[in-house]
Amino acid sequence: MMKTSLEAWTQMSAAEQEQALAGCKVGVEQMKMIIEAAKAQK
Repeated sequence: MMKTSLEAWTQMSAAEQEQALAGCKVGVEQMKMIIEAAKAQK
């Protein structure tokens, strides 16, 4: 699975890679917020 996604990654343009990374970063930030909110509710 890693190999296919790596191949797809190398075929993406620089702009597409940048967008994907930005999306990942946003996702990580949202996860952190969700985790913090869950901790606060306990």
